[in-house]
Amino acid sequence: MAKKSLNIADLFSLFKKLKKSDDRLSCLENSRQSRVKEKTAYVLSAIPLTEKEKESLKNHLSSSTKSYLMIENKIDKSVLGGLRIELGSKIIDTTLKAQLEEIKKSLKNDEKN
Repeated sequence: MAKKSLNIADLFSLFKKLKKSDDRLSCLENSRQSRVKEKTAYVLSAIPLTEKEKESLKNHLSSSTKSYLMIENKIDKSVLGGLRIELGSKIIDTTLKAQLEEIKKSLKNDEKN
């Protein structure tokens, strides 16, 4: 059985087919993104979140926002512990740093009274 060899014209033809397929995939992805509500939640933590933690947070936030979420984890050791989640204009701050700031404000207000 003789092997079929590709000539340059066959290669160009193959590349054109691959390019068309790639273009179709890009078009489908753009269409999907416009139909699906996609948002990014920015999560600040003292240490990197594990994949399991990211997935759990993503599922919890997705169910409450009715949107497909991407989780972007940013590291900031100054938060000491807990999480600060930014999702659109909403911020959920459960960091130890924020809690200590609240205690500090409370103590200053008590001193004034």
